[in-house]
Amino acid sequence: MKIILVLLALCVILFNIVYSQWEKLNNEFSNTTIISLETKDNLIFSGTNGKGIYLSSDQGLNWQSIKNGINNSIITFILPIDNFLFVGTWGDGIYLSSNNGTDWVRKNDGFMMEYVNSISFNNNVLFLGTLNGLIFSTDFGDYWDKKNLKFNNISINSFDTRNDTIIFTSHGSGVYLSPDNGMTWFPRNNGLTNTYVRSIKFCNDNLIIANFAAGGLYLSNDFGNTWVLKNKGLEDKFCNTILIKDSIIFVGTNDGVYFSRDNCENWIKFNKGIESILIEKLTPTDEYLFAGTFNNGIYRIKLTELPTNIYDKEYYSDINISPNPAREYIFIIHNVETGLRPISTNEINIYNLLGECVLSVETQHSVSLQWIDISSLPLGIYHVRLADWVGRFVKIE
Repeated sequence: MKIILVLLALCVILFNIVYSQWEKLNNEFSNTTIISLETKDNLIFSGTNGKGIYLSSDQGLNWQSIKNGINNSIITFILPIDNFLFVGTWGDGIYLSSNNGTDWVRKNDGFMMEYVNSISFNNNVLFLGTLNGLIFSTDFGDYWDKKNLKFNNISINSFDTRNDTIIFTSHGSGVYLSPDNGMTWFPRNNGLTNTYVRSIKFCNDNLIIANFAAGGLYLSNDFGNTWVLKNKGLEDKFCNTILIKDSIIFVGTNDGVYFSRDNCENWIKFNKGIESILIEKLTPTDEYLFAGTFNNGIYRIKLTELPTNIYDKEYYSDINISPNPAREYIFIIHNVETGLRPISTNEINIYNLLGECVLSVETQHSVSLQWIDISSLPLGIYHVRLADWVGRFVKIE
């Protein structure tokens, strides 16, 4: 018994070293809503609800106000384009800086939409998603022509682009796609049960959207013609923002941050220290992942502490268990070249140290990565049996 307790204590220590928690950054807006968050050359720009825009050059430890020339304190969107930086405001249109926010110039000449939700730049066309529709400029925002206003009275939430394709999400009208850089538009809502769509991202040949309803994470592999719900692990979570980095898909929810490395098939919570907090925006630097929150400022975590290498090819052998130690889930990992090898059983059985079978799950023969929920198991050491293979893992708090 003493040996088991010592092993458990060591595992807890090692796990906490490897998997540390999110760190809240204490600064002048630690209790402020962060509406927009963006990185540019390892500089971090934070747009707040009521305190303007801030810049950090030391991975978020210190921040300085850079709202000189901006007349509005609600910064809704930040978009770096080469050496320039655009910001959108809630009530005063957009501003442009050519020196990382030292000075700003208002770019609202012509028919300007003042309440800006999102900004996108594609093939030399600048698109604004606003409270009352979409408008675009072909001269980098120098002039806005009323004839370029589309979707009047539809609130545009977010954009993403690929080549000549631009797609946006909206508040109440779902998703629209243009195959010709904004000249013609088509609705893309087949399969959606809710048309209040917060965020959208291209991921390889797929599209992913976050729908601000319980479990509202959808995937499309046909450019939005059809959508399939992909919310295993997110069933009761409200999805607000999406980030894709190095093939890892992150989603910010009303319960912290979740991630997927199997194309949205399984979502794993990664929110120790950030639980029950609504995530507004996610952005990475080379060293950290940052989360802007509702009324709780900014959090960060080192990218090296993300549990991602359990998916990397060099970590697969024949069959492995990861993470180990584990808290709420384990993966049974099989050879990535051949997937699950043919076996004589349809069950994976988990046994406690008394030899009692405490959990059985159906074997998924067609995948190389099988997720098993172990959250109901007590703390302890367990054996996993799959046909003639036996592995071991430690369940910790």
